[in-house]
Amino acid sequence: ITEAEAADRVMEAAELHDLVLAEYYLTDKAGHNQDPDYAGEVLKKLDRFLIRIMDQIPASGHTLLLTSDHGNIEDLSTKSHTRNKVPFFVMGEGTEFFESIKSIQEVTPLSLRWFQSTSGQSR
Repeated sequence: ITEAEAADRVMEAAELHDLVLAEYYLTDKAGHNQDPDYAGEVLKKLDRFLIRIMDQIPASGHTLLLTSDHGNIEDLSTKSHTRNKVPFFVMGEGTEFFESIKSIQEVTPLSLRWFQSTSGQSR
């Protein structure tokens, strides 16, 4: 499917569920392959997917949290996962709740507290 179709499926699922987890493994695969051309194509596809979702977030009332559990596509000189900092991006409802995050280790506990604070509210 296209990036737009994938993004639309994520947003449709968000209408039905409190949490939707979407994994994009091709960035990991591209990093392990160490092929700059392939990595560039993968990142372009990811951009199209994310832009489609980000265009829908303000009107939807949903929250987008974007992060990674490790790096590797940012350093194609190694096949291994890196210990570089990973992105953390929040958009939509409740962004202020996540402003204090300094480490990936804080994402899960803070997300759970956020869910508890919003339980019973429609998202």
